[in-house]
Amino acid sequence: MKYRNFWKKMLTAAMAVTMLAASGCASTGGQTQNTVPETSQPTQSAQLEQVPVLKDTRPIEVKEVTFTDLNGDEVTYNQNTRKILALSGAGDLAAFGLRPNAVIVEEKMKNRYADFFDGVEILQNTQPFDEEEIMTYQPELILVYQMMEEPELEKLRKIAPVIPLYREEFDFEKRLGYIGEIFGMQENAKILIDYAKKTQETAVAELQELNISDKTVSMFYYMDGVSIPPTDYWYFNKIVYDYMGLKMTQTTQDFLNDPNVNPFTPISNEKIRDFEGDIVIYVDLMTDGEPKVPEALQSNPGWMMLNAVKNQKVGAIDGLLYAEKDVLYLYEQYTSLMNAFSQAAA
Repeated sequence: MKYRNFWKKMLTAAMAVTMLAASGCASTGGQTQNTVPETSQPTQSAQLEQVPVLKDTRPIEVKEVTFTDLNGDEVTYNQNTRKILALSGAGDLAAFGLRPNAVIVEEKMKNRYADFFDGVEILQNTQPFDEEEIMTYQPELILVYQMMEEPELEKLRKIAPVIPLYREEFDFEKRLGYIGEIFGMQENAKILIDYAKKTQETAVAELQELNISDKTVSMFYYMDGVSIPPTDYWYFNKIVYDYMGLKMTQTTQDFLNDPNVNPFTPISNEKIRDFEGDIVIYVDLMTDGEPKVPEALQSNPGWMMLNAVKNQKVGAIDGLLYAEKDVLYLYEQYTSLMNAFSQAAA
């Protein structure tokens, strides 16, 4: 995507994602069963549900299959293998009940979702990967991100069969259904797809209860000045403006659509008010705890002119929580937004 490299660098420098802990697995008679894990998160929605805890019920016996991947390439591999290496999709795979040997995931996220990543190691060399490190795990299947280039794919194919995942795909049915096909876990896929749909529907219903379904929402962040997070990468934009159906101000739309304007360019203090919607959300990219407006911004003259700031009705979210759209994180992502909306609309 257009701004991926910028945000990747920012994430590397500022990653402080605080994730929600989840609990163990349950199954009945070999069939996958939903459970609701306990949580230590202090503020919860009364309606949103946490991700169902699923179990990998595949048999141990080798089952060689030939699968046509998203690029149209045929891949032959052991569908029941546990010797999996994931360079992408850690949260989706964990939600399925799969436990790869190693994945790319932030240490803090792994710790907060400890039960989901039980026994899973973290790949350390990811630029884009270290062949020697990959080979130490002796994988029988390597999962990669959707846009990996062919020369890199070819290197990995010399080690083990390779299948790319739909990492750029927002459609849960397509993305999770595809993983279900890879591992013959269609039942788990259906449960997670239904969960994603229900989460979205519940959040929309909660917006109606807050009486803000028809409101405009402004999302701001602060670095060298106040600016607007670009819409083509951060998942909170997808949730707020597409899934929840809230509106962006016309000034914001014009700003993001102008080919001569870099969305990361600070907005002048004199113009910040032009971007203010009915609801103001601050996207905290540096939090190591509860998201909040930084002190440096609180004294910014343009920021202080916003009505939401004057009335102390600014919601805040942890922006780094939305760097990935894996189904495992949906509860916390939606809960964080709903808390922010409640604060901003109070």
